[in-house]
Amino acid sequence: MASVQVSMDVPLETVWQVCTDIEHCAEYIESIVGVDIVAGKGGELQVGGARMEGGGEGGGGGGGKGVFAEGLTWDETRVMFGSQAKERMWVESVQEKKCYVVGAESCGAKYETQFEFEQVSATETHVRCSFDAKALTCCAWFMNLIMAPLMASAMKKALVKDLQDIEKEAKRRMKDK
Repeated sequence: MASVQVSMDVPLETVWQVCTDIEHCAEYIESIVGVDIVAGKGGELQVGGARMEGGGEGGGGGGGKGVFAEGLTWDETRVMFGSQAKERMWVESVQEKKCYVVGAESCGAKYETQFEFEQVSATETHVRCSFDAKALTCCAWFMNLIMAPLMASAMKKALVKDLQDIEKEAKRRMKDK
């Protein structure tokens, strides 16, 4: 498991909006090169550029294709270790402005990334991001045994970089208000 925490000089509301703006995250998280929303809340199929109907409390900053809630599913293309990889991801759970968990499965493993938010003051927010992988196959278990120590450091660096990109975008949005 890799886990990092950063302190952002941005109010919780703005940090939450940026972190849950899945539809636009490729515009400000450097390692993400593409996002395609494929299903919304409750698993409704998302077709092309069609706007999701329905609402509810999601808090997502996108206001476009997907409402940030359990069941939101997207394909994310990201550069990792110098190569592009596309993974299907989904929101597993949400506690509004407190935490959310994103899941994915690939190469015989189940991945979970958890984001936790703590408002320290009116203008400061702590964000903790944790990444965990659980082997679902014997081959993945064996690879995890060998690779986990090497991957932990790289994952921490990637998580910190993503959070730095998120903070930069949150500060930009604060200036635009």
